[in-house]
Amino acid sequence: MATKIDLKTEQLQQLYKKYNVKELYLFGSATTDNFSEDSDLDFIVKFDRQGFEGGV
Repeated sequence: MATKIDLKTEQLQQLYKKYNVKELYLFGSATTDNFSEDSDLDFIVKFDRQGFEGGV
């Protein structure tokens, strides 16, 4: 049975700004009916390197 993911929109927006996130993708069991409370969350994150400290 699928479990609801409680998104913390305000916190996500703060993280996007802090780490210059350009795109965020969710994949794996969280995107299927196999997701459960024991599942982890799998993300692909694309960063905007301009203005990111330590960026190349």
